[in-house]
Order: sequence, then C-alpha cells, then structure tokens
Amino acid sequence: MSRSPSEPITITSRRNPTIIKICGLRDKKNREAERLFRFDGIKLYCEAVFSGLELVYVLLCNPNSGSVISRIKSCGAPDPNETGATVISLPARLFESVSEEKSPEGIISVAKYIDKFHKIATIDNNSDAGLSRLEGKIIMLKDIQDPGNLGTMLRSAAALGFERVILAGACADIYNPKTLRAAMGATFRLGTLALRGSGGAEVIRTLQASGRRVFAATPAEGAINLCDLELRASDCFIIGNEGHGLDAGLVRICDASVKIPMSPGSESMNAASAAAIFMWEISNSK
Repeated sequence: MSRSPSEPITITSRRNPTIIKICGLRDKKNREAERLFRFDGIKLYCEAVFSGLELVYVLLCNPNSGSVISRIKSCGAPDPNETGATVISLPARLFESVSEEKSPEGIISVAKYIDKFHKIATIDNNSDAGLSRLEGKIIMLKDIQDPGNLGTMLRSAAALGFERVILAGACADIYNPKTLRAAMGATFRLGTLALRGSGGAEVIRTLQASGRRVFAATPAEGAINLCDLELRASDCFIIGNEGHGLDAGLVRICDASVKIPMSPGSESMNAASAAAIFMWEISNSK
C-alpha cells in the first residue's frame, strides 16, 4: 500500500553528513554500526519494495529522476516518494561519485538490516543456534570469501526453493554491495544463519544429530559420484572455500564425500556453479 507522496530533498555537496553516512556503508563496520545497507539500481529497488524492506533513503539522479520513476512504475513498484523513505535528489556528478556502478541507473537505495531473515548465532554448550529445528532444504557454505560467489549461491538457493543457507567460518558479508548485486534480490527473501566462531564441526554434528545426512562437496579421491547417490530432501551439502575447499577434518566427519563427474582433464569448477548443481539435485529429491 503506497503512502502519501513526500517532497524530495536536494543535496549538492559531497560533504553533506547524510551523503557521508551513505558512502560509509561501503564498509562492513559502518553497515553494522548503522544497521543499514545500500544497493544500486532499479531491479534491486523493486525487489526490495516487493519484499517489504524498510527503506530509509532513496537517492535519485537529477535530471533523470523522471525516467527512473517511470521505469519503476512500469515494473509495478511504487514511486520512491510514496515509500516513506527520505528521497534525496543529487546532481549527476555527485550521484556518480556516490554510486558503486560503472553505469549507474539513477537510483541508490538504503534499507534497514533484514533481521527477520538473517540470523547471527553462536553454537555452545547451552545452545545449538536453532540448527536442530531447521526445516526444509538447507545448504552450508564454509569460508566462501568472494562476495560475487556468495551472492550467486544465494540466488540459486532462492530459485531452487531452499529455506535456509548456513554460513560458517569466514564467509563474505551478505550485505556487501557485490553480494547484493549477484544475489539479484534473493538476499531480501532467503533466510541465512551466520554462525560466529564456528569451524564447522559443531554444525555438522548438530545437523547429523537432528537426522540430516551431511555431505562434503569435494572432488577428492574416493568421493562418490553425485549421480550415484540417492539423495533425500533433508540432506545437506557443504561447499568449501573457492581456493582450498574443505578442511580434511571436516570432510572426515561428514557422512560421505561427493563429487560432480567432470570431463577428463578438468579438476574442479567454480564454487558457485558446483553449489547450484548440488542444490538442483537436492531440489529434485524426495
């Protein structure tokens, strides 16, 4: 439901406190301090509104704001002036310096953290961080450090009907602008559970104790071919770091190691591509 239109504010200086704050959201420490994140483009603005995100600021490039608003409305989304956000009009040169896109579309949005979907927890002797109560299809990512890869994995998980993505170890930030761009709106509706201080072993054991089978995605010698494995919808794959994969200690406590059959001479594939294949197989299991 749209709100009464509000008049946009015009800002012309890069030194304006609001502009400084929005530019600062490029850094994770500032995002966490403000509990805000930013993203560029018409597509992500529309996805954010359709997903019910609470927008705080919307920056529009002047004099192109009229065409931007027309494109937004053609997608069925409301005029930014009707969202309740503070709408700020920037001259083209200032807008381009604030945008993180090489060819900006003329809109930058700032939203509040999506705490209802994205949880942060710690596994200890008193809590399993809710892992034993997770329902539906899940996948675990360990030390996925490239924001583009993480965003692509989130996009695939959302498309294939996964309810939750578990993030263990040193994964990229889900609110990194590159993650958001690659996820193409999946971050706005897909649940994640980031486990701080977890090396992964506790996660695997907790999932196994809850009745799930946990498989290490690895091309290591002795791994089972994916096509030879009869999967269940409750099974969980672990995707490791883009460079070194999964630690041997984690692989040993998994129920089995599983690999994707590849042509001779091919040693591995991109982590995001491999994750999509594993998730596809899970989505087609019973």
